Amino acid sequence: MVPSVLQQIAEVLPQFRGADLESQLQTFDIFLGMLPAGARAVIAGMLRAAAGRTEDAVSRARIEEAAISVAMGERAAAPYDHEAAMREYRAEHAANFAAAQVGGMVGRKVSEVEFRNWIGRTGVRQADAKHWVDAETGRVVAWMVVRYLGGEEDVDYYVAAIG
Repeated sequence: MVPSVLQQIAEVLPQFRGADLESQLQTFDIFLGMLPAGARAVIAGMLRAAAGRTEDAVSRARIEEAAISVAMGERAAAPYDHEAAMREYRAEHAANFAAAQVGGMVGRKVSEVEFRNWIGRTGVRQADAKHWVDAETGRVVAWMVVRYLGGEEDVDYYVAAIG
């Protein structure tokens, strides 16, 4: 009645924590919609047994909560919040990208040639770089790199001033 993959996941579930644990619980949710109603009791029992083998108190409590939810006809995993995950990813990525790849370009004055060379080295398409021109002098005063990470709203912006 219960696919062997869920039995195998239940066996290793005690070693997962946090987001990784939640990801494994999402796998249970995928199957819950396809299995007969009687499978819920079996899966809830598997989750209770996994919780009993879990040393980490927070993870044990989360697995016990999942077992109760499944037994009551609900989901094992918390609903996935894509927007929150993307905000967290962007914040982490922006901090890492600025230090690792921009190489001090953000907020630092550089020549237009240096910035264009940087664009070439990083693989950013010229179309992804925007610039601002001083209306009085006609000189480029700043560049913004737009780096597309995925969908329409998954965009990172990095700005370097031009001296």
